[in-house]
Amino acid sequence: MRKTICGQLLLSVSLLVASSTANAGGFLVYEPFADSMGRGGASVANADKPTAIWFNAAGLAFQPGFGMTLGAVYTTANNSFTPEGGGPKVDAVPGDYVLPHLFVAAAPVDWLVAGIGVYTVWGLGTQWPDDWMGREFGIFSALTTMSINPTVAVKVHPNLGLGLGFNIIRGSVETRMGIPEPVGGEATFGGEGWGYGFNAGANWKVLPELFHVGLSYRSRVSMDFTGRIDYSPPTRVSA
Repeated sequence: MRKTICGQLLLSVSLLVASSTANAGGFLVYEPFADSMGRGGASVANADKPTAIWFNAAGLAFQPGFGMTLGAVYTTANNSFTPEGGGPKVDAVPGDYVLPHLFVAAAPVDWLVAGIGVYTVWGLGTQWPDDWMGREFGIFSALTTMSINPTVAVKVHPNLGLGLGFNIIRGSVETRMGIPEPVGGEATFGGEGWGYGFNAGANWKVLPELFHVGLSYRSRVSMDFTGRIDYSPPTRVSA
């Protein structure tokens, strides 16, 4: 009997984790820097500071001398769920998060700028009450990454710059969810992994100070997480 229960438990946990897809929607903070917030996110064609490493690598080509940006963004996360068939609304537990960043760039010659960015743009989470109706799909989930992004930009013309960067990303994920009856209890998965990609961009100052055109591309990054699953059995009440 014990072997049968253990087998059912392992099968339930394996299927639960294997069939779950970790989507990043809701975890990205696309404008984590003060200058981009002030522009309402319109920074692809006007990126001429060290933060151009994130928005448009080609913008570095127009940065003179040495530049550095250091800071952090504080954000809160709130979610709610309303059953489609009717019922009370469920509010998630509010979360508080701090996303740090550091960008440094220097121009050894007039036509070449090299820089590096260390930043977090994926760093949020979601937590629901332990007994909510969707606990078997997720009670808690968090995705955190730290990106290292060395970048080089060249000024091929006084009004045209091209940029290319390499992305090294360290990520961690944690998710906790309920296990269906008759097993019950909760399973928690935590893992870490590395991912690699690149970014490229072009910046053309058609009419300097008046009209700029920017093009930016950031590749998809695949990341395999390696970790462990912990099982917490349900609390049984004996009569």
